[in-house]
Amino acid sequence: MTTATTGSMTGSMTSAVTRAADNGRAIEYAIIRDRLRRGSRAGAEGPHPGVAERLIRVLAATAGLFLLGAWLQELLWVAIGAATVLSLGAGGR
Repeated sequence: MTTATTGSMTGSMTSAVTRAADNGRAIEYAIIRDRLRRGSRAGAEGPHPGVAERLIRVLAATAGLFLLGAWLQELLWVAIGAATVLSLGAGGR
């Protein structure tokens, strides 16, 4: 292959990639436009609007409290251990 042939192939590949990217953007735009149109309709969420979001919030808060509770318990033991070490060290002076 010559440099001219390679250059034209690279150019055609680049334009094919650009066309594919443009097609992908057009499809993505159409999907987003469709989802926004469906979301703006009244009653699109069904008979119980917001239940899924509320459930996610409750589960996230519960998991957060469990993690915080476990962390605070460990922190309490660290504080007790530090107080014990400090009190034993201070008694030796």
